[in-house]
Amino acid sequence: MHFHSRVSTASIHDCALKATTEGDMQRSMDLFTDACDNIGLRINTEKTVVMHQPPSSTTYKAARIKVNGAQLKSVDTYINLGSKLSRSTKINDYLCAYF
Repeated sequence: MHFHSRVSTASIHDCALKATTEGDMQRSMDLFTDACDNIGLRINTEKTVVMHQPPSSTTYKAARIKVNGAQLKSVDTYINLGSKLSRSTKINDYLCAYF
C-alpha cells in the first residue's frame, strides 16, 4: 500500500493591522496570531515589524508588541505594497475620522 502526501504551504507577504493604542495593537495581534494558528499559518517574527504613529500631541514611544512571547521589531518607516509609510507622516484629522 502506498500513501502519497502533499505538503501545502500558504504565505501572506503583506498584512497591516490598525489600532489606536498600544493595548489595542497587542489585542489585535493576539487575535491575528490565534487566527493564523487556527488555519495553520506561522508568523515569522524575524520579518514582522511594528510601526507606532502616535497623535502629534503626544510624545513618541516605540510600541512593545509581542507574538508568542517574541517582541517584534519597532520601525520608523515601512514599505507596504510598494508605498513607503513613516511614523512621522502627518495626516489631516478630517481624514483620520474615516479610517
